[in-house]
Amino acid sequence: MSFAIRHRWSSCLLLIAALLMPAGVLGAAEADYKAALAQAPADAAIVVVVPNMKAFSDKIAQLNNQLGLTNPDMANALGKFKRETGISQGLKEDGPFVMMITDMSGLGNEEVKEPPLAALFPVTSYSEFLKNFKDTATEDGITVGKTDAQGGDEPAYIKQLGDYALVGNTLQVVQNYKAGGDGDKWIKAMGAMGRKYLGPSDAVVLFNMPVMAEKLKEQMAKGMAEMEKQMAQVPGQDMALNKIVMGIYHNIGQQFVEDTDVAMASVDMGDMGMGVTWTAQFKSASKMASIFSTGAAGGDALTKVPEQPYLFAWGLNFKGIDTKALVADLQKKLQGQDVGAMGKIVLSKLPLVEKIESYAQAYYVPKQVAMGGAGLFNGVTVIQTNDAEGLIAGTKEYLTELGKVQIPAGQDANGEPLAMSMTTSYNVGVMKLDDVSVDQYSFSLNMPPQAMRGNPMAPMMQMLGLTAQSGYIAKRGNHVIVTTGVDAATLQAALNSSKNSDGLGADDVIKEVRQTVLPKDASFEGYLSLGGIANTANLFMVMFGGQAIQVPANLPPVASGLAIQDSGVAGRTFVPISVMNFVKSTIMQFQAQQQPGPGPGGQDGPPPAPF
Repeated sequence: MSFAIRHRWSSCLLLIAALLMPAGVLGAAEADYKAALAQAPADAAIVVVVPNMKAFSDKIAQLNNQLGLTNPDMANALGKFKRETGISQGLKEDGPFVMMITDMSGLGNEEVKEPPLAALFPVTSYSEFLKNFKDTATEDGITVGKTDAQGGDEPAYIKQLGDYALVGNTLQVVQNYKAGGDGDKWIKAMGAMGRKYLGPSDAVVLFNMPVMAEKLKEQMAKGMAEMEKQMAQVPGQDMALNKIVMGIYHNIGQQFVEDTDVAMASVDMGDMGMGVTWTAQFKSASKMASIFSTGAAGGDALTKVPEQPYLFAWGLNFKGIDTKALVADLQKKLQGQDVGAMGKIVLSKLPLVEKIESYAQAYYVPKQVAMGGAGLFNGVTVIQTNDAEGLIAGTKEYLTELGKVQIPAGQDANGEPLAMSMTTSYNVGVMKLDDVSVDQYSFSLNMPPQAMRGNPMAPMMQMLGLTAQSGYIAKRGNHVIVTTGVDAATLQAALNSSKNSDGLGADDVIKEVRQTVLPKDASFEGYLSLGGIANTANLFMVMFGGQAIQVPANLPPVASGLAIQDSGVAGRTFVPISVMNFVKSTIMQFQAQQQPGPGPGGQDGPPPAPF
């Protein structure tokens, strides 16, 4: 195989993983995938399937048109693929393309430049397909040759396999290739969630986790060690606490790798926008299967937070998720480790998670922003709980303990240890709203000047007001409401929405997005409002004399959801076309402001945006 094909195939794997383009109701049927997967080896680590290369290319061209772009490569992605691989003759353009990484043993080895790759090209004529290659020689049914692609100085190995041409980057890949012959096995291993999203897809990437597990865990461990090494070099870090946080993520990730059978990723595209979907099916009787056996809709949680212009919002329904087992497993794995004073507090409060039935949080567009971050972070959290009094008492206890702890913050110039502390307060019954007693909390981070000077994040934290916070805590029925500011009007709105369930989750735009693009009954829902972020940025633009961003009315959010069913999960993120076009127009606006000349953003106009 030529160097160009080697290199382009490695890049192509990443490209397909990022830009898989399902065709919605026009997508390939499950049977098409089953037939293609029957050609893949049963022990392949990663399998990419594009059931129809021409349709895949057409979807990319559709995106090019919808965004008003003039990118010739997007206008004809299949043409670009053929040019860069040097493969055009004898190719069945509307047929299925399958690409596989057959061995993961070289992952992480710098001497292994690329993994063993095998690709199945659908052909109209195998003899015509061989004309793509020059300097060919055939032995034992395997042809070796090169293409005219740029950099085509290394050989490719080709063999006929039914209606396909098998092409590998090493002789061993082609010699040892053996089709599994059982597409049903792959389909079954995907589980209910995988099958649900397989049919409507134009392309998918499948990850055979049992084959990949050991190498992935090895790389995860190396990554953890490297992160700890890098964080230890940053002044003002509580490494014991950092190890807890990293350990939690590492343990969850490791358990996911161990317990997953087949994971799948795809992207869908249509007139409304583009969505990325991933699914994972957990092995029967595994720990992850028992913890995530089933789920319930999280959208109801978001109806409890106030409906007003927001930056981002999310809700999670814990029903069906075994949080007790999850907490116990994390505590067991961290038992005996040096977690530090702060870490002990965090671990001791993990059981509070068991009191939570649903959790919703929203951060809103500030009405005004002052230097030092005042007013920037205006958030509301509404927690449905089986023990409201216990949750509030645990929160108060947590703040009290935080006020007593000394957190390591590196060393001074003389090698003496530095420590940072927190000043906390909790005042009961500072006021009443709707006959609801309201408590007030506050905390501020006290960092030694030496640590502040050495920490690159310290100035940003101070500017954004992240070193101090004060807010309200109140209980209404089985809901606990927490605010990040002392705005009584925001708290009153949260009290009303928690009672009436008419908050953000009941918004017409969010309801439409939920019903049309997110998994049904998603346990987790999250929404990112680029319009809200732009309106917040406009507050700074005014301060710096810049030109405000033009935000369209009723701009939908970027939406994410995660559903749980039959010990399998499906996560999905959807970006509406209108949001993509908004991002494009905003970029063009700022580019225009950078151009010299009279008027806004030019040499004779106000300064450009401060970011």
